[in-house]
Amino acid sequence: MKTIKIVCFLFLLGTLAISYSCSDDSNDKELTYEMFANSLVRDMNYDQFVDLFGKPNRDEGSGLHIYIWTLENGTEVSVGFAGGYIYYAYHIDKEGKVIKTILEPEE
Repeated sequence: MKTIKIVCFLFLLGTLAISYSCSDDSNDKELTYEMFANSLVRDMNYDQFVDLFGKPNRDEGSGLHIYIWTLENGTEVSVGFAGGYIYYAYHIDKEGKVIKTILEPEE
């Protein structure tokens, strides 16, 4: 009986460890510029773009959230988000300069 309890405990412990490792918030997707350029639309909400691209690597905004995703080639996509919609989206090089505008800033 004691052996069964130990086996059950170890099974439960293993299940919890697997469950915890699968709930990691990191972004495991290989992101590309094209994925953003072909998918971003201005009226996407936060949950919609996180479903597509995973959680951003950084949030650098105050008032206007500036979500940053690092792409597979080391460049980044910067998305300005406020009021429930995307304000702008840029493809940024490794020095922080805009390579391409994905969505123009809305006036």
